[in-house]
Amino acid sequence: MNFGNDGIQVYLAGEVHGVIQNAEIKFQIFEYLLSNYGVKKLLVEMGYYDSLAISAYLENGKEDILKSVLGKYSTNYLNTEEEYNFWRRMYKLNNKLQEEQKIKVVGVDCNGQIDVLYRYILYLLESQKESLILSEKVMEYKNTLKSGRIREAEVLSSELDCLLHNFIYSASQDEIVLKKLFKQMLAYGKRIMYPEKKRELREEFIYNSIKEELEKGEIMFGQFGYSHVISIYANILSAADRVVQDIDSACRKLVYVYKNCKYFIVRDGDKQYIDLNSKISLFNRDESCIEKKNDKWGIVEEAGIYYILIDNINHIFI
Repeated sequence: MNFGNDGIQVYLAGEVHGVIQNAEIKFQIFEYLLSNYGVKKLLVEMGYYDSLAISAYLENGKEDILKSVLGKYSTNYLNTEEEYNFWRRMYKLNNKLQEEQKIKVVGVDCNGQIDVLYRYILYLLESQKESLILSEKVMEYKNTLKSGRIREAEVLSSELDCLLHNFIYSASQDEIVLKKLFKQMLAYGKRIMYPEKKRELREEFIYNSIKEELEKGEIMFGQFGYSHVISIYANILSAADRVVQDIDSACRKLVYVYKNCKYFIVRDGDKQYIDLNSKISLFNRDESCIEKKNDKWGIVEEAGIYYILIDNINHIFI
């Protein structure tokens, strides 16, 4: 397996959620990149608070921590046996690594367990001096959003943003975490306040989160829904495409396509293709196709993207 790795800083893979094999290929690609290129940071489509809990699980293997995170996503692909097993395998892998090789998990999304997020922010503020006004504003902001008083929420959002910049000034670990949690809280609120911009705001947040991690100089891998990797919505650039605009060749995009998905199949005599240019294809690109492979997945490069063909798929959700 070779993704043209010279100079690559971040690998961003796009999946169709709800396919059983996604967790398996995510593990295999991460393990490969870890072993061959020293990739130890995994970006996940979760909020930052959730990734803190997952990181704790990778350290201690306590199942109640894992269940407390994934169990909250009751109707989501994250709350499936495949995802539980993925993280159990990651724990076993992490347990074998030397301290300097330990896996780091970073949530880059503004979604997540919002009620838990508020509680954790308030908990961290308790240990901070002069934090009472900030705690009160957080609770007021939460209640205002919940009751649908959008104009008031807009004003509070601006006030919290200013207070955040004025209040957090040192580089202690708690304050770094608090700042990330505040950003997630405010971004989530903006998506409620401006529903017509919610996709744009989410891509912008994921992009900024990835960019912040890139500034630390570590090589990373992340697997998200394909709409965060390739731009499929009119006038909305995906998070990955924003990264590509910034660092160009230092970002490698991987897109998964699924061999026996009937919507992509095109037959030509005894040959079978995945048509990426089909009118109903999720990957609507000019004159793009992947010839049928005999192995589990095949890899083809086109215009800087590696399309990974996954065989014999099963769906978690019907």
